Amino acid sequence: MRVCLKHAFSKRRDGAVVIDDSLCDGCGKCEAVCPFQMIRIETTISGLKAKKCELCTDRRENGQEPACVEACTSGALLFGDMERAPLGSSADWQTLAEAGITRTYTDPSTRVTLPKPKIRYFLSDE
Repeated sequence: MRVCLKHAFSKRRDGAVVIDDSLCDGCGKCEAVCPFQMIRIETTISGLKAKKCELCTDRRENGQEPACVEACTSGALLFGDMERAPLGSSADWQTLAEAGITRTYTDPSTRVTLPKPKIRYFLSDE
């Protein structure tokens, strides 16, 4: 992030933006300019530090999914390589394209997919 005078932000090859706590001075400039409003300044043992989701880099390095994906019981969250992700039907992609959401819109690390139709089963009183 350019506003960080300490250069505490870096982007990994996998697209995750991480904060180096040893460089962060907790000034709050990043929090003020983050377009996603995802950075927050927290008090830690070593003083004020910027914090944000880093896609559980420690878990992924151990072959696990991010905690939010693992905990999501509805299947609404998915994580993986966009190039290897299964494609939906061409109708799904056409609907997204009509809404202005294309692969270039979401590069490099966010993908928008349409929800799958829900199937509900009801028990009869008989």
